[in-house]
Amino acid sequence: MSGATAAAWVGAAVAAAGTAASVYSSNKQARQQKAAARQQQEASDRQLSQQNEEMRRANQATADTSSILSDNSVNNDQASLTGAEGAPVTAGSLSKNSLLGG
Repeated sequence: MSGATAAAWVGAAVAAAGTAASVYSSNKQARQQKAAARQQQEASDRQLSQQNEEMRRANQATADTSSILSDNSVNNDQASLTGAEGAPVTAGSLSKNSLLGG
């Protein structure tokens, strides 16, 4: 083998080694980026879950009094079993004994 041929083979080997090292480095960097993205997504999911839990706790601790008052107003017939006017009271019904009254 002549010196030029040997040099060409050495050059080709060096180029191949450089290419292999570049591919290896590129793959390693891609894996690291995927791992970082996965960790970031997991952290984001944990933070969202924590915020939802805090919001649930805050909403559970307070009553919506305005909707309670508007839904159970005196003018709303659905607020009581007998309606807004109440149960009919007659003189005869007040003197009777009932199972509830004894």
